[in-house]
Amino acid sequence: MAPPIVRENDEIGQGGNPIPMEKKWVGYYYTLTMRTEAGEPNTQKNLVVARRYLLLDRLGAGGMGEVWRALDQVTQEQVAVKVLLASIAGAPTAELRFQREIEAMSRLDHPRIVPVIDAGRDPNVGLYFVMVLLKGQPLHEISAGWMSWGEMWPVIDQVLDALGHAHARGVIHRDIKPDNILIDPAGEPVLLDFGVARLKDQARSGTSAHDMLGTVDYAAPEQATGNRRRIGPWTDIYAFAIVLYELICGRLPFQAPSAVQSLMIRLDHGCPPLDPRQGFETPKGLWHALDSMMRPDIHERLNHVAEVRAALGALTEADVEVINPAPPSRLGLFSRRNEPPLQDPVTDEMVPEALASEDEAESILERRGTRFSENTDLRLVARPLEPPLRPPSMLGRDQLLMSLSRGLDRWYPSPQPGVLLIAGPAGIGKSRLVEELMLPFQAAGQIDTQRLPWPALNHTGHGLRDLCLAIVGALGMERSPMREQIEWWLRGRGVTAPEQRRFFIEWLMPEVEPAVADPASTPHKLAAFLRLVPSRGRPFALLLDALETLDREVLTLVTVVRDNKLPIVVVVSVRDPSTPHDPHAPPSWLAPATRPLPPLEDAAIRTMADEMVELEEEEREILVGAADGNPQRLVDALNGQRTRGLVVPAFPRWVKAPGWWRIGR
Repeated sequence: MAPPIVRENDEIGQGGNPIPMEKKWVGYYYTLTMRTEAGEPNTQKNLVVARRYLLLDRLGAGGMGEVWRALDQVTQEQVAVKVLLASIAGAPTAELRFQREIEAMSRLDHPRIVPVIDAGRDPNVGLYFVMVLLKGQPLHEISAGWMSWGEMWPVIDQVLDALGHAHARGVIHRDIKPDNILIDPAGEPVLLDFGVARLKDQARSGTSAHDMLGTVDYAAPEQATGNRRRIGPWTDIYAFAIVLYELICGRLPFQAPSAVQSLMIRLDHGCPPLDPRQGFETPKGLWHALDSMMRPDIHERLNHVAEVRAALGALTEADVEVINPAPPSRLGLFSRRNEPPLQDPVTDEMVPEALASEDEAESILERRGTRFSENTDLRLVARPLEPPLRPPSMLGRDQLLMSLSRGLDRWYPSPQPGVLLIAGPAGIGKSRLVEELMLPFQAAGQIDTQRLPWPALNHTGHGLRDLCLAIVGALGMERSPMREQIEWWLRGRGVTAPEQRRFFIEWLMPEVEPAVADPASTPHKLAAFLRLVPSRGRPFALLLDALETLDREVLTLVTVVRDNKLPIVVVVSVRDPSTPHDPHAPPSWLAPATRPLPPLEDAAIRTMADEMVELEEEEREILVGAADGNPQRLVDALNGQRTRGLVVPAFPRWVKAPGWWRIGR
């Protein structure tokens, strides 16, 4: 028998008779178990995903997917398996978003973010991924017992640390709310559900330029406008401020007849006055901190988690006051728990509130009939899923990483123009080294960065102009929204004079391309633009990835930064640090700025393999030989063994496949 459609607070029975509903936390999400008239669980058993994950019971469902508690029959560990809802399984847009969630979570390595173990496609359920199963309670249940800011702050600070880590990795959550923050049995928070996350370095990642994703009650004003190009860390900061207000006051900050009307109020208003729960000890200055996180205008809002941690952390030393001194009541903390999604996960259309609250969960066995139809455009289908796998450490590069980190630590307090070239063949670890180098400085709010794949910018022949459009967030837009986005960005940089705005707009989006480009004008215009990029006193690191060689436009960029003494460091990942257009006259800065990455020693590859997979020595040496000093080749070799059924994904290390697994393939 298929599992029923289950809704919170529903009482469903034949002839209108109510059926008791159990609601408890056993893992990653609520377990909602409907019982039959006889009192027995009415749940589908014995369905196995990917030949190893035996589904036990459904833990929860959202707008796109549902999560099941499952038994991993290889490791005998219980795990959480997430699959697409049957109603949208097979839809290309839904699959692309599902894959983006996996990619977002796979980028993250933080103790307060649930790790991904496995991912793939199963003939019964379609796309799936597997996570560590965590036990705990949602934030809004635990927080009912907090009666002061001092009690809240340790948990709040850890959530902010996890959020800062995600932002530094280029991941914007976009759905921060109490239900997506789990408190484990040790009292530690875990950030959940990156189902609508945005990847900052993938400007066009499966959604249109204008869409609305998230939860209405916690959505920032820029989500209301639907312009995803204006989504950023500040969007998560706004949502988290609403969460804090709700925890402190016991209600949402914006009261209106409907969630959509509440959202519209946010377009013009900051944080409303605090009305804390009875007996809650409020630090002086709390409202000002929340208001700075909830300004409708992004340019006036705190836009970095480090700024938020500093502002909220200072409140632990502030004087406190009890605004509502009546005896505390810790019951009925939240008056509104229905949060309709902003948008249909497949069609990108607004979902009416009456429909948005409906549970979309259907029988998991019905998925067999939801696979691709003959009319499916296979060009839109997500690429094949693979379990997340990358070397967990920087073995063999630690000395270089430490040296570069010391240099960056000296650079950012008094930034000067700089350039750094990380050179080496594909897969040698160039991008990973840059990522690990920048991560602590980004998370601490010391440096702003933007990572851009250079080949994607330079294919039009206007690489520098496209680079500027990418920084603005306008690359690939139609002319009208492009102009609006450029003007919005310029306004945030204090460019309000009409002639100044016209100067930049005419360069970034000319009406007609000149028949003959004026090479002398580009450096001047580029320099004027780049002066605007560093904001709020933070220096800027521009990360250009995936270069084959150094072309003229990259050299022009570096020259403009150096000649104009801009507080910008240009970091380039390049296979061959040469200048093929002029090999006999390389720039003077090229040699001292270049850090070549040679192949790793076998000892480093061996240790790296041991960190990723549990194998016998002879089997491990096969991987080491296949890697030949290249970390990506090690990953490819390990994935090859997985494809052949020799190893299987597990946590914290992959393991050798049991005999029954290999025989059954």
